[in-house]
Amino acid sequence: MPDTLPVSTVTGRPFSISAVPSLLRSVFGRGRFGWNVTMVAGGTAIAQVVAAASSPILSRLYDPKDFGVLSFFTAVVSVLVILGSWRYEQAIPVAKRDRQASNLLALSIALLLMMSLATLVVTLLFGGRIAQLIGDPSIGKFIFLIPLGLLGSGGYQAFNFLAIRQQSYARISTTKITQGIGMVLSQVGLGLLHAGAFGLLCGDIIGRSGGVFSLARGAWRDNRAAFSGISLPRMRTVARTFRDFPRFSTVNALLGGAAMHLPGLLFPIAFGTAVAGHYFLAFRVLAIPITLVSQSFTTVFYQKACTYHHAGNSLKKLVLMVYASLIGLALIPAVILFVYSPDLFAVVFGENYRVSGEYARFILPWLLVVLAVQPTSVVFQVIGAQRWLTVIEVFGFSLRASVIAIALFMNDALLGIGLYSLAGILINVVMAITILHLVAKGNR
Repeated sequence: MPDTLPVSTVTGRPFSISAVPSLLRSVFGRGRFGWNVTMVAGGTAIAQVVAAASSPILSRLYDPKDFGVLSFFTAVVSVLVILGSWRYEQAIPVAKRDRQASNLLALSIALLLMMSLATLVVTLLFGGRIAQLIGDPSIGKFIFLIPLGLLGSGGYQAFNFLAIRQQSYARISTTKITQGIGMVLSQVGLGLLHAGAFGLLCGDIIGRSGGVFSLARGAWRDNRAAFSGISLPRMRTVARTFRDFPRFSTVNALLGGAAMHLPGLLFPIAFGTAVAGHYFLAFRVLAIPITLVSQSFTTVFYQKACTYHHAGNSLKKLVLMVYASLIGLALIPAVILFVYSPDLFAVVFGENYRVSGEYARFILPWLLVVLAVQPTSVVFQVIGAQRWLTVIEVFGFSLRASVIAIALFMNDALLGIGLYSLAGILINVVMAITILHLVAKGNR
């Protein structure tokens, strides 16, 4: 594949892979902002490297069915955590005053506790029926872990947004490392004890919730005065002030999250936990580098976009340069991995996981587009254009549900993975075009 792309809409010159470093510097600078990206990326990188290094070990301690149970668990928790705080935690960095932010945090935690308790009641009452529906009785033994995963994941998410507001990037980086190491040690240790799927689930909970207390302690130490202003009347006030987040952002994220995790939710039911496990491993391995870059850029891009917006500056150039930089950065590695993924999976994870490598070929193009678009998706929240995001998410959920329905009707898992990836590409392209349209119109 040639190493040049069409003429850049940012610079007016032909874009080449060799131009990526200079583009990255122009987007994120050489000063404090660039250092913030490096700091967050460093912590995320260590966590992801630890996870990646453990994968060949885990694939020999657990079979594909265990990963299938994990895929269902992570899908359910990931969807529920969207509802956990009704998306009020997303408003914490946007709040203009620290007292508003602290009351948003308190509101988020209170809602999360209520949702976790409700989830516990549901799992205790209907856990057996859910396991029967999936056709794997082992899931019924572990379903009580879902509310625990929701509580830990939602709590970390709320305090992480407060840390973003306070620009405590070193603290965020440390918690990322803690999460990665804690998850791997627990999964490997329990795997050696032949714990089965239970070991993977416990490790996942630790990976989601590790660092919550560290972030909470740091937030209290840095801004104790703001926390002293927390009260029920103020919580009700911020709930009304930022009501667009639950009204629009919750629906958007729920539709997007449900669509993203449809394979994890439906593949165990339709094709069995083994197929779901192969898909899960393929997605997880590919998502490691994607997450490393995308989340790190998103974390700091969100703060910078908020600063630009409050100052009345245009976001168009910044958005375009992020697209060009990230696609250029990942294009060549993606092509290499696409060609050799089945053989690589067989060598690294064992011959039993060659099927995962075949699935990876279908997933990879979609994740490449996600890498470029995802960091800039926070623009919708920053400029108050959640209604546009709602339209996109409704379209995306409908499209993804349709292609999954086709795969279920045809009883063809590979067809479903291919169509699902194609749908993901189309949805993200539509999102990118919409973002550019909004910032070009001056909706800042």
